Amino acid sequence: MNTLARFSNSANLVQTMKQEGFYFRQVGIFVIAIGFYLHLTRLFVGDTILIGYILTPLFDQLFAIPMAFAGIAGILSWKRMEFRSNAHKAFIRFIVIYITASIPIHVATYFTQSTEFTRIFPIWLSAVYLPFFTAVILALLRLRYKGAN
Repeated sequence: MNTLARFSNSANLVQTMKQEGFYFRQVGIFVIAIGFYLHLTRLFVGDTILIGYILTPLFDQLFAIPMAFAGIAGILSWKRMEFRSNAHKAFIRFIVIYITASIPIHVATYFTQSTEFTRIFPIWLSAVYLPFFTAVILALLRLRYKGAN
């Protein structure tokens, strides 16, 4: 069935979104890939350049949108997820909690107009996040949904 036909009415759109887990997998990978980029950049250029030129308040405000979408989609699609093992289930649960818990940090930029919060976290934490983010992306790539084609 072509994409246009699948989205011909709102009922089909909602059904398609449910079948695809509200696109949690895709948006989650997008959010984690941006996080990977930001943390890798932080290791190379440091906080001052990162905050001044890359992780600006506008960037963080825009970043909060797909992050919020991914967090909500992860919660809404939980019952439709199929896991390869109990470890995969536990890790995906952690990922959904991690993304959801990160939302307020980034939404706060709408109120503070600042990304100075970045300096609170030690720079070595960015080095720890890189292999973690790689594992997250691999786990999300393996995620499937019940009844999805």
